Amino acid sequence: MSVFPVTESTLSAEHLAAFLRQQYGLGSNTTCTLFRKGMNHVYMVQDGATGYVLRIYSHNWRTPVEIAEELRWMMMAQASISVPKVIEDQEGKFLQAFQAPEGQRYGVLFSKAPGKKDARFSKEASHNIGQAMAKLHRQAEGITLERTTYNTQILHKDAIAGIREFFPEPTPTRLFMDKLSQWLPMVYSQVDEDQVRSGAVHLDIWFDNLHIHDDQQVTIFDFDFCGNGWLVHDVSYFLYQLFYTHPDPKAYEEKAIAFLEGYEKHLTLSPAERNLLPTACLSIMLFYLHTQIQTFDNFSNVFMSHDHLTRNMMSMQRWMEYHELSLP
Repeated sequence: MSVFPVTESTLSAEHLAAFLRQQYGLGSNTTCTLFRKGMNHVYMVQDGATGYVLRIYSHNWRTPVEIAEELRWMMMAQASISVPKVIEDQEGKFLQAFQAPEGQRYGVLFSKAPGKKDARFSKEASHNIGQAMAKLHRQAEGITLERTTYNTQILHKDAIAGIREFFPEPTPTRLFMDKLSQWLPMVYSQVDEDQVRSGAVHLDIWFDNLHIHDDQQVTIFDFDFCGNGWLVHDVSYFLYQLFYTHPDPKAYEEKAIAFLEGYEKHLTLSPAERNLLPTACLSIMLFYLHTQIQTFDNFSNVFMSHDHLTRNMMSMQRWMEYHELSLP
């Protein structure tokens, strides 16, 4: 009897544990449990007192070259900040290949970051997150990765094309996205790029991709969206997510100031970069909406709807009102 084709499978945690014990020389009692299924699948691995995180990339999500570049950037970043260590197997390999029913999938084992996630981290922690990002950016400036370059084609034109295809009806929400995607390239075209630093960007630094230990040690992980672009995108996106998770303006402002002070303890934002703080994050939000649409079959189908689009619009409008921005 032939096997019917699948879009996505879930690799057996039990069999992954056996694979890890053999391939990495982990202890005989090593366990592996599925933690989260998203754009990629994440498993928690425990070998006695030592914890690891196993990421299994979705089929056709990243190429071996793109993953290798992600790992190269993470290993370079270790010289500046706390990031998870990429674990090599007994043969010295970092990348594992699995023949899943849908096709080839890849896996990487990482050390487990100390500390924990905390959406309501302290003002002191926010200051230290700013320092960590600046240290990462100091090393990132001028670096080019063999990965996506986040330019106006990717962030605006491709994004709105995908949003229009998925939401063809010209509702007020969709029309807002249309106008936003037309306005942002005009904003970008007026930027003096000599005053805006470029290099390797993380593109997804927010509380969900941070572990904080005792308000001091900040570990940044999940470099899955790293690529090339303006470094200010990371700064702006963090502030947007901070605003989203802190509805009280006073709480947001206190931590935003602390974050920026921490950042500028190591690097100074140019006037052009400061002018981009209210707008660069909106480009990232368009990009991520498009990404969620692209991953509908294996990730976003549980939440992707017109209501989801509207909630994002309302969040962006609230941010724009806070910064006294309006669309033409």
